[in-house]
Amino acid sequence: MSTENEDTQVLEAVQVPAFQGGGPADPGDGGHDDGQEHGRHWRRLLIALCVAVVLIAAGIFGARAFNGHITSVRQQEALEACRSNLTAYDKALKGFEAAKTKASADAGSVGQDQVDDSATVSDLQDALKADVPTRSDCSANADRDTLNSNAAALEMNAGVLQDNTKAVSDAVTAVSASKKQKTVDDAKNGLNSVLTKARSLLSSTEGKVADNATRSSLQEAITAAEKTVAANDTSSTTSYENAQTALQKAIDAVNASVQKKEQEDSKHVTADQYQFDIPDYWQNRVVVQQSGDTVTIYSKDYPDRALCQLRVVDTANITAGDIGSAMVAHAQLDSTHSVAVWTTRWGYVAAKDSLSGENAQKISDEEAQTLVDLQTGGKVKYQQIYDAEAKGDGQSFSLLNVGDEFVQSTIFNSLKRN
Repeated sequence: MSTENEDTQVLEAVQVPAFQGGGPADPGDGGHDDGQEHGRHWRRLLIALCVAVVLIAAGIFGARAFNGHITSVRQQEALEACRSNLTAYDKALKGFEAAKTKASADAGSVGQDQVDDSATVSDLQDALKADVPTRSDCSANADRDTLNSNAAALEMNAGVLQDNTKAVSDAVTAVSASKKQKTVDDAKNGLNSVLTKARSLLSSTEGKVADNATRSSLQEAITAAEKTVAANDTSSTTSYENAQTALQKAIDAVNASVQKKEQEDSKHVTADQYQFDIPDYWQNRVVVQQSGDTVTIYSKDYPDRALCQLRVVDTANITAGDIGSAMVAHAQLDSTHSVAVWTTRWGYVAAKDSLSGENAQKISDEEAQTLVDLQTGGKVKYQQIYDAEAKGDGQSFSLLNVGDEFVQSTIFNSLKRN
């Protein structure tokens, strides 16, 4: 006979020997005592047999109860393990979703043209698209094998989610680092570009600046920028930006000095024996022609009209001219020669022609106004001269003298011997 409890020992049946001697014991020959002893033996055997049967039954029922308890405990353990892993899975999923949200906010809009290594952007996009593994069930009604299987799956998938979260975090770090590297590289390249322009400007402006100190400052800025590039700082853009700012400031100063020199040169005229300055009021409004010691200045808008002319003459033969074309001033060069300044009084010429009806010079009112404006430094209008001439009696002389005084106070006063 067997039971569900493998530790229970089965007792074999006891065979009771057949009672020998059919009649009552003979007391005379001792049969009476032997019969009583034999009866007691049988009673003990019967009691032992009953006890054995009871023990066997108790063992069977105990084994069944114990096995049921073990099964229940193991079922509860499987359920708890599954639910614990489910909690871990949910926590890992929440972490993954949070990492994706933060990654999208921090680096999701970064383009491949904004980073040093475009692969970092692709890696981040791939990490954000990672699939979410299955979320298994942990129902209390499920059998132990199912719960154990689901617990194992949840543990594995929680690990996958943690790996995905780390992949997203690592990808964001890589994108940020690559973006920073691109920013540093751009700053360094920008400085190198400005350095190239600075070197070219320095070599091309020798003798062409109003203040040579600006070129010295540019050389110092170039040297400092070259040291910054050589240091190759990869941690920040600050050193490159500061060097570029200083270099650009030095470049601007040289360019301004070049422009100033050009303006000075454009209004400064040098003849063979003398030199002088063009009035600022004439800047960019006149054309200068120079041949030897003769310099003629024309209106830029009306290049056939000479505003004035400077020429070297024999001092002994100086003449004053007339009211229409006169020498307004002269300066002694040496014992026999002088620089004479002549001018045509275009306001007077135009008014006379217009009033006479001859218009020999064919000067329009617009042209006359421009010429009078230049010759008087903007102090007299042509219509004033015309009205004065129309009245007669030399009333225009004071207006014409304004032009003479303007030429004397500018061109004549700036005259120097070479």
